[in-house]
Amino acid sequence: MHAIIADYESFCLEEKLIDNSQTKMRAVSVGDTLQQNLQYNLYYAPTSRGYQTHKYLGLYHRKSIRAIGKITAIADISYQHEQLIVENIVLGNLTEKQKNDVKHVIIEAKEKYGYFISEGHRFFFVDHFFESNYRKTSKYGLISSKYFDLADIQGYSKSMDAKDIATFLQDQVWE
Repeated sequence: MHAIIADYESFCLEEKLIDNSQTKMRAVSVGDTLQQNLQYNLYYAPTSRGYQTHKYLGLYHRKSIRAIGKITAIADISYQHEQLIVENIVLGNLTEKQKNDVKHVIIEAKEKYGYFISEGHRFFFVDHFFESNYRKTSKYGLISSKYFDLADIQGYSKSMDAKDIATFLQDQVWE
């Protein structure tokens, strides 16, 4: 029954019959790049990966959401022949600092981690990642991503900003 309800909810969200984007956080699994994500206040994933509209981004590492930030911009960006190409701005506007940071991240991802992200990637920028420790208690780790409607968590208030949410979720648990 839970699977049917989850499937129906996904359908309603994709068809924009329900809009809870203002209270939605997407937790994304990061491994080696956690420090890079924190340093540059961004996250990247292949452009081909779908996602629901969400306001907050949580960095999940070792069975816990370690940091939370409010998304300020989303863009599909490539880096060809030492030139940054902003292919599509999905949300917000990019600052020169963010563009410069993407150049560093693309080069660093290849040199440090062996990730080739110079094309076909979407970059999610946050104002700042705030440290948290929202722990997963079920047996296995998070493989890709998970959405949370923060309004479903007892004690959450719509007046909270990203820093408040990170503090609020600190040392709470989820399955």
